[in-house]
Amino acid sequence: MLLAAVPPLAAQDAAAPPTTRDPWRWPFSADSIWNTPIGSGAVYTPAGLGPATHVGTDIQILLRTAATDPEREVLDSPTWGPGRASGKTPLGFALRVPDDWIVPDAGKDNPYGLTPNANFAILLPDGDSLLQGCKVCRVQRGGPVHMPDWMRFPANRKTVSLRGDGLEGGGQGASGMSALGGTIRLGELVGNAPIRHAVKINPFAARYCFYSKEIPGWRWPAKRADSYAPKEYKGTNPAVVMGSLLALKPDATPEALGLQTAPGRKLFFALQNYGAYFTEDAAWDTWDLIVERDVEKEFVRAHGFTMNSETWRDEVNRLMTALHVVDNNGPSRIGGGGKPRQPPAPPFRTEAAAGTPANLGGGAAAAPAPKAEPPAARTPRPGAAEAWKERLKARLLEQIASGKGPCFAAFGGEATVTAAAPDGNLTVRMTGGGLARVRWEQIGPGEGLALAQGLLREGTAADHALVAFYLILNRRSPAPHLERAGRWAPEVESSFAE
Repeated sequence: MLLAAVPPLAAQDAAAPPTTRDPWRWPFSADSIWNTPIGSGAVYTPAGLGPATHVGTDIQILLRTAATDPEREVLDSPTWGPGRASGKTPLGFALRVPDDWIVPDAGKDNPYGLTPNANFAILLPDGDSLLQGCKVCRVQRGGPVHMPDWMRFPANRKTVSLRGDGLEGGGQGASGMSALGGTIRLGELVGNAPIRHAVKINPFAARYCFYSKEIPGWRWPAKRADSYAPKEYKGTNPAVVMGSLLALKPDATPEALGLQTAPGRKLFFALQNYGAYFTEDAAWDTWDLIVERDVEKEFVRAHGFTMNSETWRDEVNRLMTALHVVDNNGPSRIGGGGKPRQPPAPPFRTEAAAGTPANLGGGAAAAPAPKAEPPAARTPRPGAAEAWKERLKARLLEQIASGKGPCFAAFGGEATVTAAAPDGNLTVRMTGGGLARVRWEQIGPGEGLALAQGLLREGTAADHALVAFYLILNRRSPAPHLERAGRWAPEVESSFAE
């Protein structure tokens, strides 16, 4: 096989960084985890990674939308395997997307695998609001978009700023880290320009990721690990978990590692100067690079071999086995601190300034509007909050007894109640985060509202009354739930002092 000419690494090192950047192509602030270079203060710990029998990609679905795109309904995606587009339940919001934007269903005809993660990052028409998640599907031109059921909760579809720190917003199911941040973009594995950001690589978590009660399979900046981590993570190195930042040591060279290809050297540059985060489980003996859709097509056109070829596998294995964990990576010393190995990311282009923030309550916002003041705080009468919380507990126990615990947005994600004791203490399963015990005393006004919403049976007056009470308690408008509370409405109102 004739390999593409390999440019010297010095050409990448010497390449002057651009003076401005497009936030969509190069997102997040210069001091974000994705753009901060490895520093001279980095403490390197051997990662102990071995070669894999396979190398491949985990495809991210990235979309930049416009105000002229038609608005389409978002429905649930009820399965992990084939049938993601079979959902019929509206999730309570819409998205503006081009009619020709297609994301195939899971299954044998999907080019990205039988059960692709289908993580997505959608830039809304305001040019700044970023919606991230997983398991997106859209099989019909002009049809609805399908997303996971938990996106029906507003707390699970909060957008983040494209120009922010890139820590929030989720998308990577195992770790809860950003779907957009760290993704290798079109154009980055071809040409001479270096990759000037951290990247993401999926490990075989059962082999490499560590789990214990003290180190529960993740570390900052990850927010969690896979729900099966307690049973499946069998790694022996406590430094290797979801959220670990791994990098090549300063004295590593492409020549010493035996790299033979241009993309291998480009990846070397990124791994030595910015590092790679573990954010998702590959679930088998492979190293998967997280890339934008069609990067794999561009790669083979430019280099003459595929991203799952033996040639690329050998290059990636040489790099992975040389990685070390930057063990002192943390909020106050991203990349280990000290003098950064590369200059900071440049300012954003002024013509790409953000517009009006989008609102996914029921579709994208179309025009600026004055910021609404929250309703005035209302004080519950003595004993009222306790009485309504008892009603919430009774309703919860009733639901548990029916065999299906409610889902609710709380504690930074989605929780499903799997069991409840008579005193109200809960066992909940966090999305991607395993089981947790929640004492009834921990259920405050915000969690109470989320639970009431998760327990709501449309048209049941008592349930609407419960939601209305907690909306008022959280300084939010109770309409239209108060209107549907029937005979319970006066009791809701009388629960608060004038």
